[in-house]
Amino acid sequence: MLDEVVKEMKGIEVKPEIDIAIDLNVTSYIPEEYIEDPNQKIEVYQNIALCANERRHTKCNR
Repeated sequence: MLDEVVKEMKGIEVKPEIDIAIDLNVTSYIPEEYIEDPNQKIEVYQNIALCANERRHTKCNR
């Protein structure tokens, strides 16, 4: 946001970012056979949720 204001003050055109959401309406579940430890499974679900909410998915490298 600050970067956009600085660019506008310098007279540089700032293109608005468009947020796109895709709802696949799919239930996701990690089977117990795949990850048995409940704490580890919760951590994986949290990492997936973070990736889904990140603007840049390349940061999600797990």
